[in-house]
Amino acid sequence: MSLDSERFREIFGSFPTAVAIVTALDEQGRPRGFTCNAVCSVSAATPRLLVGVGKSSQTFPALAASGAFVVNFLAESGEQASRTFADKGPDKFAGLVWEPSAHAGGAPILTDIALAYAGCRTGQTVEAG
Repeated sequence: MSLDSERFREIFGSFPTAVAIVTALDEQGRPRGFTCNAVCSVSAATPRLLVGVGKSSQTFPALAASGAFVVNFLAESGEQASRTFADKGPDKFAGLVWEPSAHAGGAPILTDIALAYAGCRTGQTVEAG
């Protein structure tokens, strides 16, 4: 059975998944971020995460240049922010409280809406799709 892109989206959009906001700083030190539901653990022995990001994401250049990012796992109070960060709006961080991560190059930790977070450094990039 062939699976077209519309059906693919329908299938993967029909089951619950964790929602996170991935953040980084761009080359000018400005915060960038996007909503991501493509996050999974790769290893617990040596903690590693896999994060899927589209090349057309406005955050992609910051991730590529900085080599560091924060995965902010959202609390229920982060629902509106998840919608904001899913768009390509100009100032996604307006009205949000955040602090720079000491372990991820200053990438924003969304302290008021993150249930938990992971400060990360890029270990490997893989182009897919």
